[in-house]
Amino acid sequence: MRFNKQTEEKRQAIIAFIKEQGVVSIRQIFYRLVSQNIIKNTLSQYQMLDNFVNKLRYEGIIPFNSISDITNCYGTNQYDSIQACVEDAVEDYRSNWNKKFNTYIEVWCEKEALTNILYPITNKYGVTLNPCKGISKVTQVHKFLERSEKYKERVVLYLGDFDPTGIHISNEVLPEQFRKQDGNVEIKRIALNEGQIGALPKSYQTAKPKDPNYERYLEKYGNTVWELDALTPTQLQGIVEDAIMEYRSISKIQQLKEQDEEDQNKMLELLEDYEGEE
Repeated sequence: MRFNKQTEEKRQAIIAFIKEQGVVSIRQIFYRLVSQNIIKNTLSQYQMLDNFVNKLRYEGIIPFNSISDITNCYGTNQYDSIQACVEDAVEDYRSNWNKKFNTYIEVWCEKEALTNILYPITNKYGVTLNPCKGISKVTQVHKFLERSEKYKERVVLYLGDFDPTGIHISNEVLPEQFRKQDGNVEIKRIALNEGQIGALPKSYQTAKPKDPNYERYLEKYGNTVWELDALTPTQLQGIVEDAIMEYRSISKIQQLKEQDEEDQNKMLELLEDYEGEE
């Protein structure tokens, strides 16, 4: 595939960003190129970029799996043998780390496409990651309360866009939905916050006048909005890890991990003994 000078600059910037970050979303690529003045901050440029990135994937210039998007596939796990099933279960085994801490925490993110980027961090600490797009989260609130019912202290670490709806969800909607279900839960918005948006490129969109929260937002922030995707994967992961570390200690997590590995080895030994008796 041949490129003109401007397109080659864009191609090289995308390759460099993926090499630096590993897995990124299309919007994160978009905001990186905007911040580097390679493309304009417009909807048409975003749409063109989406097509361009897919061409790079088709041509093998960037790995297909370097782009984070959600493509759920549902099915029943199937195995060639009982042994393979048990070995798979042993490999995935993890004890309930949450029981070892006083505060139950989860990470909630309104951008589903960022799930693959955040999961390595939440998984590292045994914390549930909950993609929660949309305004109403009644069902997700109910399930959270079920998962955390044995804990006195419960915290949701929330990530969302900095716009009228995004601010309204974390500041008013979620707290109200927890109150209606008698849930004493702290909602801690860790991104995007006022202190984070100053260095970020703004969204190509503006606050929508039809949004019921528009007037309050306009009075305080103007009509400019910022998307969570303007943060790089490294920045997002750092924010989430720092927030989790307020409630989890590395030394304790390491102890739990080592105990799980010891238990896994014991289970594998039992499996070997069982196979030897057959």
